[in-house]
This record gives sequence, structure tokens and C-alpha cells, in this order.
Amino acid sequence: MSANHRELDWPSLLDKLSAHAHSERAKELCRNLSPQDTSAKAILLIENIKEAQSIILESELPDLSVIDHISPISERLNVHAVLDVKELIVLRQFLNTAQNLKTLLKQPKNKWANSESARIADFKSQISAINHVLSPSGEINEDASPTLASLCEERRRLGREISKTLDQIVARRQMENILQDKYVTNREGRMVIPVKSGSQHDVKGLIHDASQTKQTVFMEPDEVIPMNNRLREVQIHIAEEIYRILKELSQYLTRFVTSFINADHSLIEADVTFAKAYLNQNIKGTLPLFSNQDRFGLINLRHPLLVLQGIKVIPNTVTMGENRKILLLSGPNAGGKTVLLKAIGLAAQMARCGLPVACDDGSELPFFKQIDPIIGDLQSVGENLSSFSSHIARLNLASRIKGEGNLILVDEICGATDPEEGAALARSFIEHFCQQKVFAVITSHLGPLKEHWSKETGVEHGSLEFDLKTNKPTYQLLIGFPGRSLALAVAEKLGVLQDIIKRAKSHLSPVGLERSQELEEIEDFKEQIIELKNQTLIDSEEAKKAKNQYQELVKKFREQRDRWLEKALQKAEKKIENLIEDARQDRLRNKTLHDIKAELPEIVKAKPSQNKPQTLEDFKRDFKPGTPAYSTRLSRQVIIQGEPDHKGQVPVLADMMRVQLPWHTLIGLGQKEEQPVQVIRRSSSAQSIPIDDNASELDLRGQRIDEAVTRLEKWLDDCMREQKDSVKIIHGFGTEQLKKAVRQFLSKSRYVAKWNAGDKNTGGDGVTWVTLSD
Repeated sequence: MSANHRELDWPSLLDKLSAHAHSERAKELCRNLSPQDTSAKAILLIENIKEAQSIILESELPDLSVIDHISPISERLNVHAVLDVKELIVLRQFLNTAQNLKTLLKQPKNKWANSESARIADFKSQISAINHVLSPSGEINEDASPTLASLCEERRRLGREISKTLDQIVARRQMENILQDKYVTNREGRMVIPVKSGSQHDVKGLIHDASQTKQTVFMEPDEVIPMNNRLREVQIHIAEEIYRILKELSQYLTRFVTSFINADHSLIEADVTFAKAYLNQNIKGTLPLFSNQDRFGLINLRHPLLVLQGIKVIPNTVTMGENRKILLLSGPNAGGKTVLLKAIGLAAQMARCGLPVACDDGSELPFFKQIDPIIGDLQSVGENLSSFSSHIARLNLASRIKGEGNLILVDEICGATDPEEGAALARSFIEHFCQQKVFAVITSHLGPLKEHWSKETGVEHGSLEFDLKTNKPTYQLLIGFPGRSLALAVAEKLGVLQDIIKRAKSHLSPVGLERSQELEEIEDFKEQIIELKNQTLIDSEEAKKAKNQYQELVKKFREQRDRWLEKALQKAEKKIENLIEDARQDRLRNKTLHDIKAELPEIVKAKPSQNKPQTLEDFKRDFKPGTPAYSTRLSRQVIIQGEPDHKGQVPVLADMMRVQLPWHTLIGLGQKEEQPVQVIRRSSSAQSIPIDDNASELDLRGQRIDEAVTRLEKWLDDCMREQKDSVKIIHGFGTEQLKKAVRQFLSKSRYVAKWNAGDKNTGGDGVTWVTLSD
């Protein structure tokens, strides 16, 4: 039996599949794809692929190759190791990729995408924590902590003072003949000047290095030694502070190792599924139906590897039924029998491995437990077996397979031996396969196999056509008729001498000659059938074209009708508005425009009720981000900022205030509902929520950065006077500029001992918790 179905070119197809995966881990999974245990699992995988395909048609995927590098980092976090900068860069890239994929997969109507998105945790807080420590280029941010910010400022100050002092030394007149050149450089982390060799005794200081030519020595003058010493101390303290920051950050990230590992698994699975979707997009595959082990029908089957190579493939429909489970293919050499045999085997293998099949909708086949291909030269040198011996050995193994859930594929059964004995042995094997109730597709040139098959044997003939006029195969399959090998006909077409052709015919046995004449009659009959089939296809295409034209006309009519109705409604609304305005000025001065509209019929007050969402799905469809709406709770117009969360809360922008509102309190413009509301008035300088400055919580949302920082500084000063230990600052998400400005200020503030970003239990990343200094 074939372990990897190499005879079917299965490894070649898996190589094509793996080429679409981003990560090496996903590529390896693709190359080792194996059959599923049940048809239900295979169907689920194929449905997932179809849903993934709908995403790649509309969106660009993030680069998933980062998952090749995340496992060692998760393992180090699991043992509480301190991550270095390079590892944090990789982890940040992974978390950003996971976050981007989670966002991409938020597809409410896509079951697979929605499920995968839910499996990936929200990593905004972890990304924010890393971003606070690392710059976009991967450097340690100086404001990662107040201590680091102070040390870095001192380092810069010392550097300026040392450079200034050395520049003054270099500029002195008495130093002109001593110095090799007028510049300041660095040796072993200390600032030095270049002194001519032999003149070092004229400079008070320490020698740190010499040039390769020994013409220059690099000296540290006594005047800068204390400053250089202090600079060295500061650099050591900076390294210690950076290690402390990295340790603290690593300890924080260790809490989420399980989430990282789960995301890693989800990203690998997504990478494999998207690779399958890309492959299916290229072969234009479909989801086959798994029959009850007794039906086999592949509509317009194509060999997937030929499709991927850009070769024009002639599709064929292959059917077998309850009483016809053996398909015996015959026809001329190079007519496509082996290609069709492999296409059938690949279709069965792809289906049971959870891959769409390169055929049309409505195709069905059993969920095969075993597929045994006996194709190609099976000669075994190691076992001292000839091609025919190996062929028979494989057929002997296949003869032990029983049951409808198995498929046997045999190319040129018993063909490499005496035709008479080979035909007798082949017939016996085929009859045995029928008794075992297996499905089998078998090709053969043996003449005796093309006749004397009763219905009880379960054998169905099939032939692949050869056009004698063009001397080329058509690759068209015709079920129900055997095919001629056409050896003599092809030889005659190729110009072989007529004497040789006549002599060859004379060598045919009476039985063989009679069989040849019968097959010629069958060929004439097949040509008539093929002509009728082609005409039917032409008529079908014309009918399909007419149907498409009709549907297009209906579509245009409906679009024109909708546009006409819209224009008519707008014209009527404008006319009514004018009438209302005239009435208001002349007779209804004591009534408001809203009162007049309230007295009009529904069609006058607003557009049709399509803008009134009845369900959450209606709201998601009609109120996309950026859509203006009216809030019955705030009694004002708002702008939709995003989709509803799992609680049905929708982010909206009201003036400069960003708030969360239930979806059912939002309606289309022109549909304001009369209901008691609490009116919130807000000037440009007022806060969206009244804040008590003496409280332990400060809300800065909606403020400009300079205003927020000024207010934050004053508020912290008040908190210090009141001897508060910790406080809470609310700045929200927004564009993250306000959040970044607040945290940069806190890192430098003398009032702050430390601060932490909120997690999902303490307000999220839109909140910062601050511990005040003693």
C-alpha cells in the first residue's frame, strides 16, 4: 500500500499548498496533511476554508511568519526569565500581528472567522506596556521610568561638560605642538584627546590607548577625570535601571504566557487555513457532499496540478453507482486515461483530508477510509521483482480490501505480459474487486476486457476520445462505451505503408478482427453521441446567457425604480418643507417646525423605516462607523465610531465627547423620538463629566494635551498636600496621543513614585494608576 500516495502526485500538491503559508511551522503542517477521522471533521475543515477564502478576497493578511520565533520567548517567560530587547521586539511584533488578525477576523456572519477571533486575547495593554519601554525602532525609551529619565539627563549634561572642557583644552595655544590633531574622541567609554607620542609628559592625565602607528597616544586630562568617573557611574546606573525595567516588564508579561501560547496556536491554524483558501482559490474547488458509501459523482472534475500549472484542462464528469462500482477506462495511448485516474484519486484524497475538490457544485463521493493507487512503474530492485511481479504483488494486496468505503486505482492492469493471459488474470481481479464491493477505477488496453461484462459484474465502461481527423486526443470522457486503442488507425494516419497495415490486419485473429469491427461501429455511435452532447452544451450556454441578460435587466429596472422613488420622495419632502415654512410664517407663528412635522403622516416626518434598526444585525448593517445618527438618550446628533461590543454598547462621538451608548437608543436622522431625556450642555472649555478636583480620580478625556497636562500637574500637587497614596487618571484611548503625553509627564514628575497601566480588571489601557511619592 502507498503510504504517501506518491503515485497520485499527492506530495506535489502539498508542496503547492505549503507555498501559500507564511510561517515554516505552517508549511510543515501543510506538507504533512493527513486524512480526517470522520466525514464531519472533513466537512468542517472545508467549510472553514470557504469562509477563509471570502476574507482573502476582500482583505490583505498580516505577515504571520513571526510565529516561527515566538515559542522560545514563551518558554523563557514560563520560567520567569528576563527578556532582552531583541526578544521584546519579536514579542511586540507577534502581539501586533495577533491583534491585527483578531481585528481582521471580526466577521459577524463568518462562523470560522468569528470563532478564531474570539480565541485570540486582546493584547492592547501588553503592547502598550512594551511600547512604553521600547521605541518603534527598538531602543529603550528614556522616559520608561523617572529614574532612567533623570540618569539620561545627567549623562547628557556630563557629556556636554566633558566635551566643553576638552574643547577648551584643545584650543589652548600651549597645546598646539603637543596635540596630534584638534579633536575629542572616545576610548573605553571615556572622553580623551590625541597627544603626539613623546609629548605625553607635557599633559597631566591618564593614557588610555595608542594608535596603530604608535604616533599618537589618547590621554584623559586630569581636569575631566572626575567628570568621566561620574559619567561612568551614571552609565552603570543606567544599565542597572534598564535591567530593572526589563525585569519588571518581563514579570508583568509572564502573567499572560497562556494567552500568548493560545494565540500562537490560533495563528498557526489560521496560517494553514488561509494557505488552503489560497490553493482553493487557484483551483476553483468546491465542497463535495459525502454520500452514504454507495454514490460517486464528480461533476466537471479537473486535475488540480494541471490547473495550477495554467494548462487548459478538459473537465470530465465521472459517475459510479450502487450497482456500477468498477469503472473500466480504455482508449488510445496518450489519451488522458492516467491523468483522469490520478484526478479521481486526488479528489478522493483531498476530500477526506478536508480540502475542497477541483470540480463543480453538486459533486458527491464516499468518505473513503483507504485509497490504494497502483500506478506507474512499480519495479522493486531491492526485492528482486520485475515490473510485472511488483504489479501483481500490489494487486494481490489490494484484493484483500473489502467494503464500499475503499477505492482502488489501477493503471494498465496486467498489461506487461502475454495479452491473452494478462486479460484472463485482469478479468479475474476485476470480478474479485466487484465481489469485495469496493469502488475501483481501472485503465487497460487489453481487447478481451472490452467485452462480455454483464450488469451483475458491476463494471461500467468508459473511454477517452481521440480525434482521428486531427490525430490528437480530446480528453473527453464518455461513460458506457469502451474505447479503441487505435494502434492501426494511428499508424495509418502517421503514414505507415499500406502493405504493412494490411499485413497487420491479416495477422489479427478472427476474434480480434470481429472485435475491431464492433469497436469501429461503437466509435461511429460515440461520435454521434458526442456531437449531440456538444450541441446540448451550446444550447445550455445560450440559455444561461439569456438568463443572465434577463437578470441584468431586472436588476437595472429595480435600480431605476429605487432612484425614481428616492427622487420623488425628496421632491415631496422639499415641497412639504416649503409649505410648512409658509404656514409657520403666515398662520402658525406660535408653533415650532417640530410641532408641525409631528402632525404630518409618517411618510412626511421621516424616510421609510429602514433606518430604524429592529435588531442588532440591522444596526450593524445600516450604521457603519462614520454614519451620523440621533441619540435618544443624549437628545443630540452623534457620529458612530465603531461596531457594538458583546454587550451591545456602541462607541459614538457627541461634539468632542466619546461615549458608549446602547445600540437601540440610536436612530437614523429625521427620526427623533419624543421622550424625556437629561439634556447635557457643554461649552468648548467644559468637561464632559463634572470632576471634583479633590477626589482620587481625574478624568482628562476630550481635553487638549496642553490643557490636560496643566490640569494634571495642579491636581497631583493638591493630592500630595492631602497625602493621598494612590490615584486614578482616566485618559481613554482615542489616538493615544493624550495617553502618551500623560504617561511621559508622570515618568518625569517628582510627585510620582511609579505608575501602571490598567488591565482588564482595573479599567483597561484607557486608565493609568499612580502611586504618589512619600
